[in-house]
Amino acid sequence: MEQRSVPTKIGGFALIMLPFLWAGFLTFHIYQRGDAGFSYELGVNSLKIMKIYKSINPVLEGDDIKFVDCYSINDVLGYFFKPGDQKNFDGHVTIERQNRQYSFVLSYESLSWRSYLKAAWPFFLLALLLTTAGLIAFTRASPDQPSGLFLACYTFFAINIINEIGLNFGVQSPYLISLVFIVATISNWIGFSLWTHFLLRFPTEQPLFKDNRLLISLIYILPPLVSILVALYLSGSDTGFFGWLQRARFWHIPPIIGFTVYRNWTTFEKAKNPYVKNQLKWILLGGSIGITPYLFMYLLPHLFLGYPLISFKTSMAAGFLIPISFLLAILRYRLMDIDEIISTSLTYTILLAGLFLSYPGILVILKRSLWGDKILTEGSFVAYLVIVAVLFDPAKNRIKLLIDRAFFRDKLNYRNLLHYYSQKVATTLKLPDLIDLLIEKIPADFRISRACVMILEGRRSRLYPKHLRFGSSPWSQSALVDTLKDEKTNYVLCEPKKIKNSKLAKEMEEILEAGYLLVLPLKGSKSFLGMYFLGPKLGESLYTSADIQILTTLSLHVSFAMENALMYESLQNSKKQLQEIYTQLLQSEQMAHIGEMASIVAHEIRNPLGIIRSSAQYLVEDLKFNESSGEVLDFIISEADRLNQVVNNLLNFARFKPPTFTEVYIDELITQILDKWEQSSEHNPAVMITQTGSPGRMPIYADEEQLRQVFLNLIQNSEEAMPDGGKLNVDFSEDRKNDGVIVSVSDTGSGIPEDISQNVFKKFFTTKENGLGLGLAVCQQIIEAHNGTISFTSKPEKGTTVTVWLPRKPHSAVGGLV
Repeated sequence: MEQRSVPTKIGGFALIMLPFLWAGFLTFHIYQRGDAGFSYELGVNSLKIMKIYKSINPVLEGDDIKFVDCYSINDVLGYFFKPGDQKNFDGHVTIERQNRQYSFVLSYESLSWRSYLKAAWPFFLLALLLTTAGLIAFTRASPDQPSGLFLACYTFFAINIINEIGLNFGVQSPYLISLVFIVATISNWIGFSLWTHFLLRFPTEQPLFKDNRLLISLIYILPPLVSILVALYLSGSDTGFFGWLQRARFWHIPPIIGFTVYRNWTTFEKAKNPYVKNQLKWILLGGSIGITPYLFMYLLPHLFLGYPLISFKTSMAAGFLIPISFLLAILRYRLMDIDEIISTSLTYTILLAGLFLSYPGILVILKRSLWGDKILTEGSFVAYLVIVAVLFDPAKNRIKLLIDRAFFRDKLNYRNLLHYYSQKVATTLKLPDLIDLLIEKIPADFRISRACVMILEGRRSRLYPKHLRFGSSPWSQSALVDTLKDEKTNYVLCEPKKIKNSKLAKEMEEILEAGYLLVLPLKGSKSFLGMYFLGPKLGESLYTSADIQILTTLSLHVSFAMENALMYESLQNSKKQLQEIYTQLLQSEQMAHIGEMASIVAHEIRNPLGIIRSSAQYLVEDLKFNESSGEVLDFIISEADRLNQVVNNLLNFARFKPPTFTEVYIDELITQILDKWEQSSEHNPAVMITQTGSPGRMPIYADEEQLRQVFLNLIQNSEEAMPDGGKLNVDFSEDRKNDGVIVSVSDTGSGIPEDISQNVFKKFFTTKENGLGLGLAVCQQIIEAHNGTISFTSKPEKGTTVTVWLPRKPHSAVGGLV
């Protein structure tokens, strides 16, 4: 980050010394005169006594001091400009009380440092807090923020606060009163002009005022010019110019407050940058709470009545929220839960207001209805406290819920989301399912624009979604990975401008260009597994500290699930490889048996055929049938019979018996098959079996036993594809166009991989450990013998549907039907 120059920093530190130098000047003069025991406010024609601290003088709160040493208040306020007329102050004053005037000489009590600080410490504290806020903003904020104006503005506001010390120890000399008035007026003009200038540059600069010195000069010229002209107009031919200037110096403040509200609200409505919106939320929150007492209890009464309803010190106690909110807006507007703070602040404000209003209300009701004029007991107060203690927490939760519903309808329920996805992630074993959760479902529910997952395996990396590519250097050598491997690092927010490491800053820029903002580490129990990248939040809102906390907690659960999923994937790959090896060995063994069988069959057939051939040749050569010829013929018959028996035995193994056609109601047949299957020990109870549709009430002509064999095989295959349970459905439909019926057997099993789907109907092809590869081949043979068709559709991990079409009257059966 760019740093401010040393001379600039020295100038900032020198500037904040002005309020405390002025405080030293006032302290010196007040300490010499002493304390008159009351505070007052400057008015147009009088000094208004606000509060009595000590009963030293015969004054009352609300009294108006009309003359000081025979000088009118106007002359007192302008005393600084009449140096030739100055004389020693003897403390003689004239007060007005209920339209009557009293004159006397004020008494003063000597001040000790302890008593002085006891009365002045709130002003010193407020001034210190203001200058500290300005200094923090000046030294900590980035150079593109107008923190210099912020520091100067609050320095002059601090001078205004220090001025109040001169009004809190009774009437001092006219010279000091005049000087306090002049300093207050000038600091007021400069402070609010700096404030206006600051607003025109924060949070975004107004193009009209950028580098326009004339318009900027007007910001500083107009407040004193308007105040002086208004004072001249109101005073007319009177000699009360300084008294009217005392009132007119405030007239520019309401327009500035109105401009402040208008500027911040319109900027908030138009702002698209989420950082600017968060800054303005801080300003609107602190400003609305802090300005209300000053505006309605101090400033407006001062303008219209000539004196305030509360002291300046009281108004500033609430007004200090304004610089605090601007300080937070300048420095901490990124991961702060401003919405949560607003909601909580409103909740407690309503609760406190309810307590302040309810207690006197309850007392009035009880006194009138129960006790009358009797003094209330301590027990009633204790009972009130008990009721408040019981109802406070439920009331707080209810009010906060109503506020959230009214103002923050899009607020997420983090507790429910974390609970749901912690369980969901923990029970997800397969890597594709976990990846789907991370890049589809979690971002959708957390209202995040996009997400991706990177798995690191040594020097290799896998990025999901698979089509995504970003990063110019290998991730195994990434500075970001090194940062995330640190046990103290739970997340990284991509902000390249704040990073000194050039390599890490470059990687963050590449991540931002890809559309991602937040990176969470996936740390396994033994190794670093990868990273979880999250894009900006929807609606242009920023990540809050609550978002970060929930997401980092969720990433821990994801890390353990990812570790298990990778182990499971490794085991599955190993099992697949072993299965492939076993299948190859089984096929080799089957081929060996077939080859051996073929050799035996060839040997058994070739030898008898050789004998038959030689015997036949002999008969051809010797046509005379004699005794030897009879023996040869007997031998031929004997060997032919033996050959026929061998061939029959071989054919019986692979020979298909043609179907015997009878009337069959296909739905009733399959219902019987399913009923018997569900009662058998081979049925998986976790599989739910259903039937849908209707094949019509006309029968088909088929071999019932062969169809029973087909559908029983299909049902068994479907259940074997769902070892952990699922749904199996048998659907019937009538094909009137082709005069047939359609039966579909569907499951939600693992499906058939594309690379083996073309071989499922081949003989001796199987993926089962103990299979012979004849089941579907026999089914196809039976269905084709019925002049029907059998086909299937399958989606890996989603299920398979086998569809059988059967004609009502097969061609091969037409001849035997009536």
